[in-house]
Amino acid sequence: MRRSIAYLVRPLLMLFLMFDLYGCTVYRDLPPEQGVPPKAFRADRGLAPQLHLQDTEYWWFRFGDPLLNMLVQQAFSGNLDLEIALSRLEEADAALQKAGSTLWPRVKISLDAGRTGVGDKGDDHYSYDAFASYEIDLFQRLRNYRKEKRLQQQATREDLKGVILTVSADIASTHFKVLADLERIRLQKNIVRELERTLELVRLRYANGLVSALDVYQASQNLMANRAALPEMEKDLETSLNALAILLGKTPEGLDGYRKALMKRIDSSEMAELLPALDFRVDPGSPASVIQKRPDVQAAYLRLYAQDRKVAQAMADLLPRLDLSFGINSDNFKPRNLLDYERAIWKLLGSVTQPVFQGGELLREADIQRARLKKAAAEYHKAVLAALKEVEDAMLAENAIRENLKYLERRRSDLKNSAQISIFRYSFGLSDFLPVLQAQTSFQSVAQEMVAKRYLLILSQITLARVAGGHWMDKQAEAMMKERRQ
Repeated sequence: MRRSIAYLVRPLLMLFLMFDLYGCTVYRDLPPEQGVPPKAFRADRGLAPQLHLQDTEYWWFRFGDPLLNMLVQQAFSGNLDLEIALSRLEEADAALQKAGSTLWPRVKISLDAGRTGVGDKGDDHYSYDAFASYEIDLFQRLRNYRKEKRLQQQATREDLKGVILTVSADIASTHFKVLADLERIRLQKNIVRELERTLELVRLRYANGLVSALDVYQASQNLMANRAALPEMEKDLETSLNALAILLGKTPEGLDGYRKALMKRIDSSEMAELLPALDFRVDPGSPASVIQKRPDVQAAYLRLYAQDRKVAQAMADLLPRLDLSFGINSDNFKPRNLLDYERAIWKLLGSVTQPVFQGGELLREADIQRARLKKAAAEYHKAVLAALKEVEDAMLAENAIRENLKYLERRRSDLKNSAQISIFRYSFGLSDFLPVLQAQTSFQSVAQEMVAKRYLLILSQITLARVAGGHWMDKQAEAMMKERRQ
């Protein structure tokens, strides 16, 4: 029997080696992407040197805020978007392992045992059946399937890195939004206290018959208008805290520790500003480096090549398949004779299957995959252009905010002096109340606008760190996957 098997296997092996040595190329690989990105961003020209963040550096450490560092680490372990992304990566890992199994033989064994008889007499009956099959991957159909799943798995890993980057940026922007809301509330309360003193002065002058009741009404309505703004600001603060809780994967009640830390910070910095003063500017690097560091661009690139492998599979489906199969079975044997090949019936088969007519189904499938390849190429090019645009927009926004802040600072200083002078002149009867009202209203508006602009400046740095990408997510993604496997 062994000699017979050898005679049958030898020609099949020779056929396999012939195809393997000479190869059967059915699809040409996707050529390298063309196009050269610009050497530098337009918005970066003529600016002062910026602080270059290392690609492997946790960018939020630059703010020097321990509370922010703690929040980001909590988000990395509790954010639900990260949980979804990790689950998708696990799914992609399993799909890759499943694709690899198609390159191995399929083996199936069945054993049957029974007893038949008449009356009190019977005989035991045993049988077994073993079957093995293997597809010789002549035209790389199975290997391209595995390559496609590997590229999809790598793209899903880039998706995870993108979520890590987005979550860190969202946590930082929301945390500073909370600080900005608190600073606006504290500023508004100071404005209210100042207006209360102004109203007392106006009432005193009215009681002495020095001014009319109109001044009292004007001072009172200005005070009431600023008091009425406080509930809306407090609502904005609670909304920001709720958004932060969602990012951390918690309910709003789960932020009690964070609230206590905020109150402690406010109490310890009564006269200081809550928003940090920036001593750095994020340098996104060159356009070419941004393309390499952006997870979404790399994911689009990998999916483009994964689709290229699907086209190769569709082309291979048009060509013959070579399958080997071996089966052995035996009926009515005794267990002690299980390995007795003389009693077994075996067969070794080699088959070639060539699709002939299916109504154009396979050809249309190849057309579908080619069309999807064109779409994937367009999506990749769109991702590249969108990445470069986002960096340009973020840098333009930062430059505009910095220029705006310089003029706002001068205006706030002028309005503060104007308000003090107008109050002084009014208290000595040198002017009426209208200049006081105008100066106070303008100063209040500019003071609140300064807080908003300072938050936007911080947000511009966060946005630049997000749109510039980086390689620090590699280490974080690996740590998350390692922790998940434990």
